[in-house]
Amino acid sequence: LAACLAPCFPETGVDVYMGTGGGAEALMSSVAIKCLGGDILVRLAPVDDAEAKKAIELLATRGEDSFGLSAKYGDEILRFLEGENEIELFLNLEDFLKRHLGPGNWPVVPWGFPGRVASKFLRPNAIRECLSILSFDEAIHLRTHLTLNGDFLSLFQRRFYNGPNNKCQRRTNDGLIAKEETMGNGIQTIDFMYYVATPEFISRWNEAKKGELICRMERAIGGLPQYDSFEAMIAKMDDAGVDKVFITQCKMWSYRNKWMYMDTTVAEVAQYLQRYPDRFVGLAGYNPFRIKESLHEIEHSVKELGFKGVYIHIYGFDIPLHDSRMYPLYAKCVELNIPVSMQVGHVLEAMPSEHARPIYLDRIASDFPDLKMIGAHTGWPWVEELISVCYKWDNVYFGIDAWMPKYLRPEIIHYINSRMGQDRCLWGTNGLPWKESLDQVEALGLKDETKRKLLRDNVVQLFGL
Repeated sequence: LAACLAPCFPETGVDVYMGTGGGAEALMSSVAIKCLGGDILVRLAPVDDAEAKKAIELLATRGEDSFGLSAKYGDEILRFLEGENEIELFLNLEDFLKRHLGPGNWPVVPWGFPGRVASKFLRPNAIRECLSILSFDEAIHLRTHLTLNGDFLSLFQRRFYNGPNNKCQRRTNDGLIAKEETMGNGIQTIDFMYYVATPEFISRWNEAKKGELICRMERAIGGLPQYDSFEAMIAKMDDAGVDKVFITQCKMWSYRNKWMYMDTTVAEVAQYLQRYPDRFVGLAGYNPFRIKESLHEIEHSVKELGFKGVYIHIYGFDIPLHDSRMYPLYAKCVELNIPVSMQVGHVLEAMPSEHARPIYLDRIASDFPDLKMIGAHTGWPWVEELISVCYKWDNVYFGIDAWMPKYLRPEIIHYINSRMGQDRCLWGTNGLPWKESLDQVEALGLKDETKRKLLRDNVVQLFGL
């Protein structure tokens, strides 16, 4: 069922599904696909000549009519799954559609059964040959002529994929056609720095901050963004042209009260990947006060859950990034061949900033030349330190997250646009608005190749996406 539904969702990357399955599966798929605005073609494949003859006789009086389907009848439709055989199951459904809906403009199942097909498509267990397609306007007119062969696939590719200005269309849950929007120049951007944004997590975070000292800038910016559902977040991403977002398992130790007041769990990050694996990427966290437990959790997250790296927020722990308690993490990241992203420079919360000076990455890179590192948050006010380390080492990258692009220092923009810097810079938001951030990137005057690398290509290369 999941495979049959895959063409209805752009994030799956599946445009056409061809396969075989039982009648119950085909029926449930057709119900779901119709509710999503899609189309499914089903061909009966009798088990033997007797069933084929019965099918031809029963279908001969029904012609080529097709009927629409409404989501509100879903419960009643499920009762037809108890039909004695595959043919009765489909005929019961057709009777139901006639009784309740009449002819419709968006067919689910064309019921024609060419006589010659009876012997040609004999299969065991009464399987069906199915083809589900995404709801392209033009494809609707082809629905009675689609066949399971290379000619159709070639036609599909020519019609929907050729040409630089092609944009697929998809059906949304309210039945409206929505175009996939992309950022300028067609770049599907990737945000490498974000937090868990569920109402439950944000509520817990806001509660934890009540006993903490809140600094001036933190008060001015306000809280982290939250979304009522994954779908609401993805809708916002789609609106801005954001393809993927990295969700971090941020572990933030309170410098003032000495407790883990942001204690993101693996499960809170993993839920994003499990629900929408093509839209979210996970980064594990690290607690230098619980080294053994953290390393075990990182290995599990990467090997079992598909996380792609680690994120560090060092400040509240009151140790520098090159402290000995950080070295087991760096060794583990080299072993797993994953990058580590670490906030460097100024910190918004009430904790000292000095332990995250970007120049410390120079020492780490000297000891771990194979460790892939990101200096996130631009390193301000020590921007030149981060630029110098990125110039020096092959394995250090520059993150421009947590700043609206119009406020980036001139030396950062120069570095992004330079020959040595264009392959080393990553775009992220740290929770700032996607659309506004991308609009401001457009206004920076970056070269087209540089912009593509900044917004997508560099992070794809670094994390092996």
